[in-house]
Amino acid sequence: MTHAPLKALAVIALLPAAMAQAQDSMSLDTSGDGLVSIEEMQAVHSDISTEQFLEMDSDGDGLLNADELAAASEAGLLPTSEG
Repeated sequence: MTHAPLKALAVIALLPAAMAQAQDSMSLDTSGDGLVSIEEMQAVHSDISTEQFLEMDSDGDGLLNADELAAASEAGLLPTSEG
């Protein structure tokens, strides 16, 4: 017996939460360019230091894209509430 259908259902069940989390993270993007700058991040999360931001910025471009925000959230690097 295969567990593939159960795994698929689990993924489908988690999808809305993941989408909401990504949407919440991208709400930090006040300029609408699809990226989050340190200024945009600190406007919402004033406790995020430059060092913490750079830790989230895996490609080193000084901006966070949706993938970097998702990874930071999964790693517990992003605050869960506004601060």
